[in-house]
Formats: sequence, C-alpha cells, structure tokens
Amino acid sequence: MGGGQACGSRPNVARGHALEADPCSVALRVAARSGGGKITAPMPARRLAVYYDYVDPFCYLFEPALRRLEQEEDVEIERLPFELWPPGGRLPDPNAPGLVRVWEERVAPLAERLNLEIRRPRLIPWTRKAHELARHARTKGRFREIHEAIFHAYFGEGRDVGRIDVLVDVGRALGLDATETKVVLDLDAYAELVAEDERTGRLLGVAEVPAIVAGGAGGGRRLVGCQPYDLLAAFVRASEEP
Repeated sequence: MGGGQACGSRPNVARGHALEADPCSVALRVAARSGGGKITAPMPARRLAVYYDYVDPFCYLFEPALRRLEQEEDVEIERLPFELWPPGGRLPDPNAPGLVRVWEERVAPLAERLNLEIRRPRLIPWTRKAHELARHARTKGRFREIHEAIFHAYFGEGRDVGRIDVLVDVGRALGLDATETKVVLDLDAYAELVAEDERTGRLLGVAEVPAIVAGGAGGGRRLVGCQPYDLLAAFVRASEEP
C-alpha cells in the first residue's frame, strides 16, 4: 500500500487548522450524502480515539491505514463503538437504491484499490452485541483479534454479526470461552459501557464513522472519514502544533 492511497481518491486540503474530509468517506447511514471533517482546538497528540461501527464498510477499509499509522507514527489508537443504528430503531434495507449506489460507486472501487476482499452485505443488523463482544474481548486482552474477526465475519463471510450465536462462534474460534461469552452477551453485561462510549462520542461531536479524535476519548481535534494515509499522518502531526 503506497503512501496516500489508503483510502479516498483525491487529496484533501489543509487550511490553517481545518481539514476537509473526502466525500467518499461518509457513513452508510447517510447513503450518498457527503461528510466533512474538521480539526478543532489543539490537544495532546500521539493518542487517537477512532469511533467505528461494524456494519460500515469505510470503517472496515480504514483499518489498514490505522494499523500503518500505529507502526510508522508511533500512535496509540483506541477504537471505540458508535452504532449507526442503535437498538430499537428501524434498520435500513441494504438493497435500497441509495446504498447500492454508494457500494458500487465508492465502496467496491476503494476495496479494489486497497486490494481487499469485501462482500456486499445481504442484511444490516444492529451491532450492539458485536460491540459488547469486542468490549468483553478487551477484558481478556484479545480485542484486536476479535475486532478484526467481527469485521471479517460480516464483510468477508456475510455472517449476521447481530446474532449472539454467531458472535459466540467468532469468539470461540479465537480462544474465548463460549459459555462465558454467551452469558455476558445474554445478560447485556457490557451494554451500558458501550452506550457510555457512544454518549462520549456524541459529546465530542461525532455523528458519522469513521471519526478520529486526537488526544483520545478526552477530546481534541477531529477528522471524519476514510482518509488517505498521508492525510492521516499529517493530521497526527498537526495535532502536536500549538
């Protein structure tokens, strides 16, 4: 993966303390509507909070750039949940014309440029339980593996990651105790922690994913969307400036 080719297809322009986000990086929830990212007040750098959802393809395609950023810029990244469709709300039809158009015009070409396999989902589930599994895995020191496995189960295998039995199987394959996992998911053991992370994100101005906040979940400069690697690195460095 070459520099600047992680996500997006055209450069973004930095003006003072503002960075404009690539329109292709908006969340599925708003279909073809463009999103904008903006850097706000300076905060301590080298720590990023990245808000994501497991059913957003741009979050999935953003992961390689984040991993590269961790390696090359010595950045600590905390991945935090942000559900596009919280429980109880109406779920969208993945075959709706607007979503199909976003997939064909933005998601599929981007995946091809990144040389990543991705399958257009047959359904869009609620993701609260998937985020609860990720939180459970964090307590076991297995967050990264489970995080990547949930993304792969949905976009690589077409599985319904809203189902507890599917999530238990994902965890079991990576060494989590199946009985314990089912119990914590059945009992909503981490539901409030997931909801608290999302409330914090909203207070920081997060409305779409992926959303990056410099300085971690404590708040700071923000950047929205699946951005090219060079812009991501520039964002981190700019966050260090007074």
